[in-house]
Amino acid sequence: MPSPQTMLPKKHTPRARRTVRGWLARLVLMGSFVVLALLSFVMASGWRPWLKRDRVVQPATTTATTSTKTTTTTPQRTRSAAGDAFATAARQAAQGVVAIQTVGQGNIRNLGAGFVIDRRGWVVTNFHVVSTATEAQVRLVDGRVFRVAGYAAAWPARDLALLQLESPPEDLWPLTLADTQTRIQPASQVMAIGHPRGVQFVLVDGRVSRWVQTHELDSEAQHFVRRLIHGEADLKWLQHTASLAEGNSGGPLLDVAGQVVGINTWVSRETGANYALDVRYLIEALDQRDETPVQPLAELATIDVQAAAIVARLTSQRVNQLFAEAEALQWLPASKDEYRPFQELALAMVSAHLPDSFHGDRFDRERADELARTVTGIEAQLRKRAGFGSPEQITIVNEQAESALALPQVGVFFFGQVTRVVSNDQGQRGMLMQLIGSQQPVFVPLNGHLLEPEVGEMYAVFGVNLRGDVVRYGDNPLQLTAAPVIVSRTLIEIIH
Repeated sequence: MPSPQTMLPKKHTPRARRTVRGWLARLVLMGSFVVLALLSFVMASGWRPWLKRDRVVQPATTTATTSTKTTTTTPQRTRSAAGDAFATAARQAAQGVVAIQTVGQGNIRNLGAGFVIDRRGWVVTNFHVVSTATEAQVRLVDGRVFRVAGYAAAWPARDLALLQLESPPEDLWPLTLADTQTRIQPASQVMAIGHPRGVQFVLVDGRVSRWVQTHELDSEAQHFVRRLIHGEADLKWLQHTASLAEGNSGGPLLDVAGQVVGINTWVSRETGANYALDVRYLIEALDQRDETPVQPLAELATIDVQAAAIVARLTSQRVNQLFAEAEALQWLPASKDEYRPFQELALAMVSAHLPDSFHGDRFDRERADELARTVTGIEAQLRKRAGFGSPEQITIVNEQAESALALPQVGVFFFGQVTRVVSNDQGQRGMLMQLIGSQQPVFVPLNGHLLEPEVGEMYAVFGVNLRGDVVRYGDNPLQLTAAPVIVSRTLIEIIH
């Protein structure tokens, strides 16, 4: 049986004495639990005082829009506001931009762009855009179409034209012309509006690269610009990076306020750089403009366009009328005005035999066949006519023809004598002729002809110099003779 000591309860077992160190350890442990609990509560409430320094240095995206004191967020807000303002100004300006089109035989052809500058119906564009048309219309961004009455003014040496709309609406949106000398600098943001490759009312932004004069361009670009304006004017251009393409010509280049700083005109084929004519030229031209009557587009159209317009109007009735006028003059045109019906008759003869030779719309098959029959009948009459090609007629006709031989797309009627028949290894043939009674040489290709001319033979020729081409020939390479190339399918032999 156990002794009484072993039967004592454990609570009566003697304890060790508690020291000050023990009490301190217990207090530290309890304090740690309290701190951890407080921290858990604070973090759950979202207060992190030790992160305050990071908020000042690195802006939080969730609070950037509400903070006005944090300097790092302010530039982002400024850029966004400026970008929105620029986009808004450009979209508003698009209401004043037009697409310039020409309509023929029911087909619409896009010529380029332009922009309204006055509610009277004034539209600015490049001269080279509208000089390729005898009739035109403009389309607004809302789809409305208005006919172009003609030129209110034209400045070909600056490649600028001011068009007058027929019956313009009252709600036209004129664009403002900027003072480029004070407003636009390199690296400034700009916007081009136009119709690249037929896609209408396209907005493209970019930056100003530099101001440049024509004489500062590379030689190929200088040559291109001078051919474009048909002159030597040393113009000022705004080079920029807003991408341009065919269809942008004549459209506006805008600054961030939506004002016109330039007229987009051309693109360098070598570098891809884009060029807009300084709007100051337009401002100066408008200030010096005289109040003159509106001039029809056809009066300033290029020669090839005028020829195409004549061809487009040709019918068998018109050709018979031209033949009657020549008969009334007894085939003796004594002046330039009297010579014009003969030139149009020559165009008709070439277009009947070579219908793809001219720009513009092609004839439908029925109209082409009728025209060919009419022309063939006139040629048959001339071959049977007694006395056709008399010395008097040759002298009078060739006097008028000599000045027209080198012009492109202009019909010519002349009398020539064969001086040489030539051919090459590809089987191409031609004959060198000389205007009878003159030293003026002419080259007539014979490709497709069944004719076998001999030196000394004389012919009445109805033809056209399609591209203003010449051939050069001679024994001395330093003194070659230039002969205009006259395309013809109407060669009537003259026998005396």
